[in-house]
Amino acid sequence: MFQNTLPLLLVFSLLEGCATYHPAPLSTTSNLAAYPTTASGKRLKALNLNQAAALAISGNPQLAAARLKLGISDAELYQAGLLPDPQLRLSLDHPTSGGSGLVNAYHGGLTEDLAWLFTRNAKLSAARAARLQQRLNYTWKAWQISLKTQQLYIQLDEKTHRLRLLDQQHRLLAKQLATTEKALRNGDVTQNTIAGDLVTLTRTNSRITTLHQQIGKTRIHLNALIGLQADARWQRSSLPAPILPDSRQIRSALEELPFHRPDLLALRAGYRSSDARYRAAILSQFPALSVGFTRASDTSGIKTLGFGIILRLPFFNDNRGQIAIARATRKQLRAAYQARLDQAHIEVAVLLNHIHNTRQALTKLKQYLPTLHRVAQRATAAFSLGDLSGVADIAVKSQNLSREQEALTLQRNLAEDAIALRALLGYLPAGIIATRWSARLKTKWINNAQKPASNALLSTAGHLRTRHLQANRSLFMPSLVLTSEPQYIVTTTGENTHDE
Repeated sequence: MFQNTLPLLLVFSLLEGCATYHPAPLSTTSNLAAYPTTASGKRLKALNLNQAAALAISGNPQLAAARLKLGISDAELYQAGLLPDPQLRLSLDHPTSGGSGLVNAYHGGLTEDLAWLFTRNAKLSAARAARLQQRLNYTWKAWQISLKTQQLYIQLDEKTHRLRLLDQQHRLLAKQLATTEKALRNGDVTQNTIAGDLVTLTRTNSRITTLHQQIGKTRIHLNALIGLQADARWQRSSLPAPILPDSRQIRSALEELPFHRPDLLALRAGYRSSDARYRAAILSQFPALSVGFTRASDTSGIKTLGFGIILRLPFFNDNRGQIAIARATRKQLRAAYQARLDQAHIEVAVLLNHIHNTRQALTKLKQYLPTLHRVAQRATAAFSLGDLSGVADIAVKSQNLSREQEALTLQRNLAEDAIALRALLGYLPAGIIATRWSARLKTKWINNAQKPASNALLSTAGHLRTRHLQANRSLFMPSLVLTSEPQYIVTTTGENTHDE
């Protein structure tokens, strides 16, 4: 009875570990939200800059797809840790020639490949580093989404204020044209004067039309980043003052840049993964070894029990091709990392120069704006007393509005550059916190806007202290990668999770 059920038990045990297929049909409808909401589902009527960035991190469709892609690296790490399945060989021979006393012959063998004993640790190290690289690449993508969201929010704010100033200027020019037309009827001005006023008015009207189109386009792009429908409506809040690090903070951040920015950390993790693959390729030069046990019986009924070894002789291949590929890949990744690091320093220098010029221009303009405001007020008073013509009064006010528009543009550039500079220097952008944990101790770091991201992204976990990190910086902190298996996850801040 037991012999009859043994094959069935063997079959069921094999089928129990098999995966099953479940269909996952694609959606045919949009998944964008009609309006922004809190984590509890309550509608938000207004969004400030940080809330918009946080909603982009949680609701951006591309980032959501990238977040699910992290599961591929998890599966690859799982695959790297699996041992090869043993091989079972069975054969049955039936005698077809004559002869008495002959029985069916059979042969069975169980073989296991032991090559993984040499390469498993190296392949696991490569998979862990590759998994960390994917998480850091995702983190950098989240930083870029946050940065783009904040820039579009600032642009929308600046364009809305500029539209208000252009509307005021348009009303002044329309009033000036009406005054000129009246003067033309009285014979006080020529046709050339009214033609010039008409050209100025139509040019301003064209600028207003273009600005309306730009505002609509910017809002649509901003809604798309946040994960909202194109026609979603919400109110903006006042912008915070731009925060610029001082020269000492900039120098310190540049020195620690390779340990702050996720893109540079991702390249370092990729280099470590390539280095581990190179080591695994070298270890694969050892002759592949397979061992097995056999059980056999010939046609005369003689039974045997044996032990076998299969050894690959490294005469022709010896894994030389894979070693050459791994060596060249590691060399290329080293050069790519250095190029990215050099580019980061250049980008910071270019941005600092642009910020310096913008601040100088804005400072000079702000020195003259109060004077222009006073001149405009005096012109209005003089016009009411009849000491100044209406055309001159409107010209002074129009120039004042033009300078205010110029100040708005400079302020927008400064705000965008400040956000970009902090991201380039490795400061966590708005809407992001970094969460990491190890197998021994779970610890969470919340974003501190005044400190570089290393305090949240590369802080030590429980048993790993800062002094250990300082000693392990030569090759992407191998003890951190190999022992604690850190995982980096980008989540939203609490600013958009409270009901207003």
